[in-house]
Amino acid sequence: MLAPVLPVVACAILFPPFLSVSPLLVHTLLHSCGLTISSPPPLRHHAVLPPPYSLCFLSLSLFPPSLRFQPQSKKSGQTALFNAAYYGHAEIVKLLLTEGNAEVDKADNNGITPLFTAAEFGRTEVVKVLLTEGKAEVDKPTNSGYTPLFTAAEFGRTEVVKLLLTEGKAEVDKPTNSGYTPLFIAAQEGKTEVVKLLLTEGNAEVDKSANDGWTPLLIAAQEGKTEVVKLLLTEGNAEVDKTNNQGGTPLWTAAEKGRTEVVKLLLRGGADANIAYQDYTPLKIAKKKGHQAIVALARTRSRTLPNGVVVYVNEL
Repeated sequence: MLAPVLPVVACAILFPPFLSVSPLLVHTLLHSCGLTISSPPPLRHHAVLPPPYSLCFLSLSLFPPSLRFQPQSKKSGQTALFNAAYYGHAEIVKLLLTEGNAEVDKADNNGITPLFTAAEFGRTEVVKVLLTEGKAEVDKPTNSGYTPLFTAAEFGRTEVVKLLLTEGKAEVDKPTNSGYTPLFIAAQEGKTEVVKLLLTEGNAEVDKSANDGWTPLLIAAQEGKTEVVKLLLTEGNAEVDKTNNQGGTPLWTAAEKGRTEVVKLLLRGGADANIAYQDYTPLKIAKKKGHQAIVALARTRSRTLPNGVVVYVNEL
């Protein structure tokens, strides 16, 4: 009964990568004596490159398909479907779903699902199969509250973001356990196209604050993501002076970090340069940090009223 598949089993043992790239092999294994596979190199969130010769674990089951369990690595909790999604093998994913009865939303020990890992690494075709063939739970979060949309936004996977929004109807503002949204992480990482997509097609809430009060505009200003700041102000109509829980404004944090171009954009957007944080105005903190370009900008674009208040001109 096992004789027809012994050569492919031997091949898989001697050369594990062969197992993950051949849909025909997977098909054979699934249909010969109930052979099922679990291929679980221990992967972690944000791992970039897996070991090229990861170990494949083979298990034989004589049970009919309806009674088969979901083979998992005891160490990582990853299934064959997870691994196929990770490597981007859409045909194998489809086979495992349609003929292997794979559980589409089975998560690993960190709460990471096949859809999440496919979204993180930009496996667009796999994401499509998981959503259409597997009806994957599009917003299922990891243990940290990260959703597939969040991780796709973080890594700038524009096409995956589109799929999750349109095909999967993902919740665009679903936050992590810390309150960070997909728009926030895209702004932080400077993923301009994703930011635009989330604002225009996803109708993301532009001023949604995290648990610490930080908004997408605040984090983009701090990180010096000039194009993102421009988008948030023009496309999103972000509240230019919204503070975090401690009272810091986007202008203050941009001045403190020396983000000259961002400071210009914020002033043009009507930012109030007199809002102080920790007893420092944006100008004073720029002076303290030695950001002379911002100090010079302020000097050339300001005037002092009779009552001592410094007024900054917004047209630069």
